[in-house]
Amino acid sequence: MSQKKISFTLKELSKIIDASITGDENISLSYPNFSNNESITFLSNKKYSKFLDSTQAAAVIVSAGIETQSSTNLLKCSDPYLAYAKISSLFVNKENKLETPSIHKSASICSSADVSKLSTISANVTIEENVIIEEGVYIGPNSFIGPNCHLKKGSNVSANSSLVQDVILGESSSIHFGSILGSDGFGYAPSKDGYEKIEQLGGLIIGDNVEIVGIRDTTALGNTEIHDGVKLDNQIHIAHNVILWRKFCYCSMLRYSRININRTTVKLRKSRNFRTFIYLR
Repeated sequence: MSQKKISFTLKELSKIIDASITGDENISLSYPNFSNNESITFLSNKKYSKFLDSTQAAAVIVSAGIETQSSTNLLKCSDPYLAYAKISSLFVNKENKLETPSIHKSASICSSADVSKLSTISANVTIEENVIIEEGVYIGPNSFIGPNCHLKKGSNVSANSSLVQDVILGESSSIHFGSILGSDGFGYAPSKDGYEKIEQLGGLIIGDNVEIVGIRDTTALGNTEIHDGVKLDNQIHIAHNVILWRKFCYCSMLRYSRININRTTVKLRKSRNFRTFIYLR
């Protein structure tokens, strides 16, 4: 069965992002960020304004202060990139998403686990002892939720993910496919006979509205902490005892070990030699 086509007029979108319209307010838009006569895209860098006349998109979101004689349909607002982010969510097809809480018959749930009847537990999920699953939680197929984990209201764990042990996942936080959280930290003490393993006794605490792709360790002493609003891209390794304060956004190919980054809202990105730079907003 084909998916239902989602479309909005330029006038409808302008109300959602508080934008003014230049052009035909009644045109119908069905695709974000594609170059065809039913799509809408955005322009956040003024140096590319010269391409407005050559775009095949039906409409473009631009800055309110832009100066152009283009005949392209425009939505003018204060922040085109943020406006596009809001609009993109409107085109998500929700027909195939589970809205009725359920627990699949193949799920293995320990008797000591406290699983809300208002959560969704998919096929082949394993839930170990002393786990707490609150209402509105979704756990995708083939996922593992280890001992003493706590998944708070509305959190989402995608398929093939593992929360190894002692992981607290905050409200409305999202774990992407195949992620591993709370795995054993890498710690050894050298001796004359080789290396003595340092047992990792801490946990992993993840705040609200966090989005994670990748691997996060447990800790030897104390906890690894990822605070509210943090966004972590793919191929990032957060080692044991790291604390990431709220509203950080991290790009791919980074590794952090035993650091406490302060409470300022920042973006990090990699350099060519994989060192990191901090950009304050």
